[in-house]
Amino acid sequence: MVGTRTEYDTAAMRDSYVEGEDFSYLQFVGLKGDGMLSRVDLPALGRDFQVPVFIAQGAEDLVTVPEVAKRYFAGLSAPDKRFVLVPRAGHDPNQPLVDALFELIRQSVALPSGRSAARAQQENQQDSRHDRNQQ
Repeated sequence: MVGTRTEYDTAAMRDSYVEGEDFSYLQFVGLKGDGMLSRVDLPALGRDFQVPVFIAQGAEDLVTVPEVAKRYFAGLSAPDKRFVLVPRAGHDPNQPLVDALFELIRQSVALPSGRSAARAQQENQQDSRHDRNQQ
């Protein structure tokens, strides 16, 4: 939640966290769906990207439901685009979403050699096994 250090784990800090979440939700969604979310038109901002696009979507997201995110994603054009539906995750950043994004990026980022970080890791593991077998 707020932090792991005990000086932050107080009733006042927890109350402040909840108030901040409530305020953010009201600003973003609104009481009647009239928050800033209702005025954002992502497709109007552009659908063609010159950079990779990665979306890790919480399967339990109630703010941006997966069906809407998938429809938006399907209309995008990018040199590399990937969509991952993360089970048991909602809208707010949490460890499963962070892990999914990290894995998407790890698999996709090219090293100076032109290999992806994931491919380089696989090759290093194979080299290590080969070296151990040679001993």
